[in-house]
Amino acid sequence: MLLVIYSLTADQWSAIGQWVGAAGTLWAVVVSLKLSREAKIAAYPQLKIVSVPGSFADDRDTRIFKVVNVGQVPITIVSFYCRSPKSRRGKETALFMDKASISKLKL
Repeated sequence: MLLVIYSLTADQWSAIGQWVGAAGTLWAVVVSLKLSREAKIAAYPQLKIVSVPGSFADDRDTRIFKVVNVGQVPITIVSFYCRSPKSRRGKETALFMDKASISKLKL
């Protein structure tokens, strides 16, 4: 093995260097495309919404919504609408909040 390495000429060494440089360039292009794709995906707004049951002291059923921005883009909620199926009392409930109502909430 060592005999082969020591017997290489200058032209053969330069060919090996070109092969290594080509492999490095190919790897850099692959990494660059991967990073570009990840940045493109992160540019979209992403929300995580969790709903948990809650209750008031007067035995009214409630839902608590937690909205978390998990993306890298700032998000402004301008309206919120939620409709639930019929409850135990046979009534369908709906909730709509506009921008003015949301801004009054203490979050």
